[in-house]
Amino acid sequence: MVLQSVKRFLRKHFLRSKPSNSEQSNAKGQHLPPKYTKKTQNPEVLDLDGTPITYKAFPNKEWKQNQCRKWIEEVLVERCEMSRGKARKKAKGFKGYGAGMFAMSSYDWNCPYSDGLGKSGNSIYGLLHPRGF
Repeated sequence: MVLQSVKRFLRKHFLRSKPSNSEQSNAKGQHLPPKYTKKTQNPEVLDLDGTPITYKAFPNKEWKQNQCRKWIEEVLVERCEMSRGKARKKAKGFKGYGAGMFAMSSYDWNCPYSDGLGKSGNSIYGLLHPRGF
């Protein structure tokens, strides 16, 4: 008798009556985490404030590697008129994070990896250091 009242109390106060659409429950009535959705091919890379990263965004020193790569890709496409595929390939060569982008010299931007960025590297350096080389 006491056991049944305890179960009722727990069910009433600690278990949800209906799982939401994103939740499921098993045979014992325990809630399970939402199912994983299929990963998108090109997920949106967002800035720290939640807005999409464009070539107009100014890099943040707290950016992670994927955010830096997205900005580099956008700059190469919009400012350097490079194809999206080629820009993405070049941007994937960047290894580092936001603060590291500001620490790189113009020479580093020209040839830090694979075949370098060439004159495009100078463009990126110029955007990061607007007062000059």
